[in-house]
Amino acid sequence: MLALGYYVLFRRASLASALGYLFVMLSAVYSWLFPHYVVLGPTPVKWYVVLWWAHLWFAVTAWAVPRLDTPALRRRLRRPASACTAATAGIAVAAAPFGLVFWRAGTWQFPAQDAIDCAAFARIVLLPEAAPVTAAANADGETDYRIVFRLGPRDYTDFEGVTQAIGALTLQITGDIRAAGTPIGFCSAPVRALPSAAAISTPATFTITVRMLDYTTIPVNCPGTALVAGSRTSTGRMEVRVRWTATATLDSDRDTGTRSFGGTQTEILAVPRHSAIAR
Repeated sequence: MLALGYYVLFRRASLASALGYLFVMLSAVYSWLFPHYVVLGPTPVKWYVVLWWAHLWFAVTAWAVPRLDTPALRRRLRRPASACTAATAGIAVAAAPFGLVFWRAGTWQFPAQDAIDCAAFARIVLLPEAAPVTAAANADGETDYRIVFRLGPRDYTDFEGVTQAIGALTLQITGDIRAAGTPIGFCSAPVRALPSAAAISTPATFTITVRMLDYTTIPVNCPGTALVAGSRTSTGRMEVRVRWTATATLDSDRDTGTRSFGGTQTEILAVPRHSAIAR
């Protein structure tokens, strides 16, 4: 379509007009348009190099191809053998660049991106935040404990050198809270999907969105009893043991993978002064 537009606008194809329109003007337009509305994140320098280099040879080819149409060439192509050879060579020349891209993508880019995605999945951890577990009694005398988990880091650098953010298609957190070995709260929370940065941002906001999504806080409520017996610190505050497990389906630019998390951690139970369980 771009070459057709060139021939429509310029009745006489010259090298200067081809370079000016197909090389300089289109490259400049693409260099502004794609980073603003298409390319997510900072545009790598090599992207501009490939863009301008490709348009240079595009312009030269558009100028040179009409010059191949000569009376001598037409006479030769009337011969079946010459016509068949020319058609075969033309198809091979046209298909070679596309064939190279598909071959290199399958043997170079995709394996490299798969390895990057697997490494990014392995980096992610799910842990309770340093803040103490909080608790508040409800009207029925039961207690709702609250644990805030932290998932991350979700950022990674893809094959193109662009920083992306891993998403989570599914995330299920379960666990319990124990005081002196006795369960006092049970946690079960299906977390809504955590989209990647590419799914919720535009090129203009992509970089800041990736930064915001690097670590995600996930509050989990754990209903239980108002039991306060258990180990206490020197200040009289109660120690509890938090156990958790989680399963997540992680989603990257190319791959998805299942990760399991789990652990046990001692926390200090922070009880509001107005809570019934503090008495």
